[in-house]
Amino acid sequence: MSNEAIATQRHVLIHDGQIVVDNETGLWWPVNDSDEWFTPDEAAKFCEDFRLGDYNDWFQPNLQQLESIRSTDHYEPALFPLFKSNGGWVWTSTQTPWTKDEKGSARSFFFVGMGSGYVGNDYASSRFRVRPCRVGGPVPAGQ
Repeated sequence: MSNEAIATQRHVLIHDGQIVVDNETGLWWPVNDSDEWFTPDEAAKFCEDFRLGDYNDWFQPNLQQLESIRSTDHYEPALFPLFKSNGGWVWTSTQTPWTKDEKGSARSFFFVGMGSGYVGNDYASSRFRVRPCRVGGPVPAGQ
């Protein structure tokens, strides 16, 4: 399989189908979210340690970044084509404003439901999936 396997107008699949590049935002994403479930703190560490395609600068996306791969035209998963999901909710790094002064599990963070596209929040003691991203810039189709 070539480096550029499949392309849509906005998204390009690279690195043997392992990474989706969003040419509108410049963000790079693994095709799928994590197999494991994490608290928000564990999710942040997972993203910090994540390695894919020889890149080591992955991070946990904020709410706006994670919402950028959500598609209201799709369901199960509610994602643009080329993206896959293990199902369930995916943490963002965005803490709810009303818990900014809280510590530990009293904090809450936003998540995005990959099946329906639902956006909600839950306490830091909950366990959801995570999908790292990185800023890699646009990649033209065929590159």
